[in-house]
Amino acid sequence: MRDLAELIGQEIGVPIEYLDVANAREWVEAQASGRSQLIPGVLQLPPLEGSNVFSEVVATDVLLPAVLAENDDLIESGILSGNRIAIVPPALGSDEPVLSQNIPVEYESPQAAVMDLLAGKVDATLVPPTIVYWLAREARVDGRIVFTGESLRESTRHVALHESRADLLGPINDAIARLEEDGRLEELRQRYSIVLPDPPPEVLTVAIAHVPPLGVVGEDGSLSGFAIEVTNALAERAGLQIEYKVLSVADWVKGPIDVGTDLTTFLVATPERLERMDFTFPVIERQIALAVSADDDRPYQTLADLADLKVGVVSGSVFENRAKRIGTFEVIGFADNEATIAAQIAGEIDVGIVPTRIAREAINNLRAQGILKVVELPAEVIDNGIVLRPGLGQVRERLNAVIPGYLLSTEYASLRQKYFGEPEFWTPQRIYAVTGAVVAILVALFSYFLWLRRKQEQARRRYERQQAELAREQAYSEKLGKLVSELERSNRELDEFAYIASHDLKEPLRGIGINANFLLREELTEPVRHRVSRMNELVVRLEQLISDLLFFSRLGRSDAARVVVRPHDILDAIRSDLSEWLSERGGQITEIGSIPSLLAERVKVKTVLQNLIVNGIKYNDAQEKRVEVGFAPKVEVNGRTMENAIYVKDNGIGIGEEYRDKIFRIFSRLNKQEDYDSSPGTGSGLAFVRKIVEEHGGAIDFNSSPGEGSTFYVTLPLAENRD
Repeated sequence: MRDLAELIGQEIGVPIEYLDVANAREWVEAQASGRSQLIPGVLQLPPLEGSNVFSEVVATDVLLPAVLAENDDLIESGILSGNRIAIVPPALGSDEPVLSQNIPVEYESPQAAVMDLLAGKVDATLVPPTIVYWLAREARVDGRIVFTGESLRESTRHVALHESRADLLGPINDAIARLEEDGRLEELRQRYSIVLPDPPPEVLTVAIAHVPPLGVVGEDGSLSGFAIEVTNALAERAGLQIEYKVLSVADWVKGPIDVGTDLTTFLVATPERLERMDFTFPVIERQIALAVSADDDRPYQTLADLADLKVGVVSGSVFENRAKRIGTFEVIGFADNEATIAAQIAGEIDVGIVPTRIAREAINNLRAQGILKVVELPAEVIDNGIVLRPGLGQVRERLNAVIPGYLLSTEYASLRQKYFGEPEFWTPQRIYAVTGAVVAILVALFSYFLWLRRKQEQARRRYERQQAELAREQAYSEKLGKLVSELERSNRELDEFAYIASHDLKEPLRGIGINANFLLREELTEPVRHRVSRMNELVVRLEQLISDLLFFSRLGRSDAARVVVRPHDILDAIRSDLSEWLSERGGQITEIGSIPSLLAERVKVKTVLQNLIVNGIKYNDAQEKRVEVGFAPKVEVNGRTMENAIYVKDNGIGIGEEYRDKIFRIFSRLNKQEDYDSSPGTGSGLAFVRKIVEEHGGAIDFNSSPGEGSTFYVTLPLAENRD
């Protein structure tokens, strides 16, 4: 909310300077450290609370999952389980309990999270909805995203002030109160979508005014006119229910936000309106014309050709706004078009800017046919469309889907003729011109056909020599097509299975768990209580197995971009994430030497290293549990040479040679869980690791002996070749 910062600076008399940062994480770190001193409209994030004070509330957020509008199952249920959820740590939503039932996918920025949601790489986002909506609206894809389910959390936005400038908190709160009182703060919320707009109602309200021939309001309240008939037709085709609200012209031109309607028909898409409202595709063009002296023979093409002239225009019209933006001629405003024409007859102006039809009518009404003439400007057209308040992206898309076809219909052409008297398009002159062009094209095609026949005869012999080779290629293509079809069928079956695993199987399982918990509240004998508790533990374990199976099936499907990844940064993140866990177990992670950068998916590299490190600490009976991570340009592993390998070495219990293949199978465990660690696990970690490594074109292997620790080696694509 840069504008809020500017307003606060003006109100308290303190200049504002800006600090550029790369992403949301750096943005928060800069404020927490004091490199920046003020953030307007921010949530009370935990990293800021120790070094910042917060102003009075400037906006309120609710946390709702965002999903694609076509995901009917997620929208209807409103329940997220077993889905890929985009988060942007440390922003709101990145630590929600619901993530434990899903697969969190971390992103550096909300923009990246929303892009992958639109691309189908994640199923939902847990990012502040106002940010998601603003990004989607800026990209004109807000019609594809909906917010579903019940609010997970309600949070307030404030001005965060670093403690070094805490003396400004009182003046800032006073400034916020003034901005709230005079409506400037609410205007900012609406302009920048800081509050989620209302969803579409069942019946949309459309603003209309008495502006013939667009809208005609009869004395009895009846409505007619070009805009009414066109809007009715478009609403019917789009399956929308509408009702009209009659306004004054002054209110009608303000647009739907300021007058409390959903739509307004028709307004010009000026830059000011585009910033605050949405527009459909243009529905009608208004050709700009000039009323000039009858003997004026200058070649007018655009408004720029009016340099140094006195130009008349209706005050407050879109024509006046466009004329003033040119800035090379004097613009004089008049009450209406006839007043503009009258001023030109009187010599007060050189040229009048008016719509074509209205210019001709005004000249006729003033009997100025021999004095003035109308010159159309072919390059100057003003588009009019239906205006929508924010929050109606799906309505906009439904209208846009039917507008192009409607504009080509005879119904629309008849309305243009009825209200604007536009001449028939297929005049005799046009018919003669098109007929001549068709004849010329046919002659050219006939000549081309004769030339083509000669070329075909020359090519026939070459074609016959190629038949044998083409036949072989066709047979190969058919075989390849069958293999592709079989692979697609297999993938579809896997998707269906994954869906059943993540939705259908978990529902009865949760029911068993709920009933088991109810039984534990009853008075039971100790053997029965033990069996019910064991049943509850098995339910939890089976649910985790299902989630792991779903995650495993989706590995390898991702087409996320591979980026340069620094293993050093990944290891720092793992140390931070596992700090308490490592402390409890006396574990230590050491980076040996310098590990080169990789070209890979960052989240998956973290999954590989974290699984290997966790196993090295978990299956370890040493008093000081150590894991070393380093890089080996060349190493012998299990009788083969591996180059450019990252190794993870531990001082744990080791692995017997007989288990070399078994450990990489999904759900395979070599030891009882309670023997070495009470934390839950399903034996899927190394299966995930091998699949991720192979997906990147790499390999994984290990050297180990029982009681002597293990060293795992993985090869992943390097960001640059090493000498």
